[in-house]
Amino acid sequence: MTTKEEIHEAINMRLDGLVKSVIIEDLIGDIDEILLENQKQIFSVSAAAKYLGVHRLSVRNWTKKGKLKSFRTPGGHRRFKKEELDKVMAGRKK
Repeated sequence: MTTKEEIHEAINMRLDGLVKSVIIEDLIGDIDEILLENQKQIFSVSAAAKYLGVHRLSVRNWTKKGKLKSFRTPGGHRRFKKEELDKVMAGRKK
């Protein structure tokens, strides 16, 4: 037979688990939002070219010449920070 204390403990454990689940879901939502915001700041070669209004080969050439800073993903793909693209745009307008 189950005692009153065992029932209370089971309820408290269940509530604790539910609260943790809600907190975890909120954290996951926050993390997803941060990742989406960061993704807007990171561009592939094609996206960078479109953003700059040039051909993607220009983006590659500028990167090779050091006019545009990039980094590589673990898979070896070039990526560009929006701030670097904005620097190039500002330099082209002069």
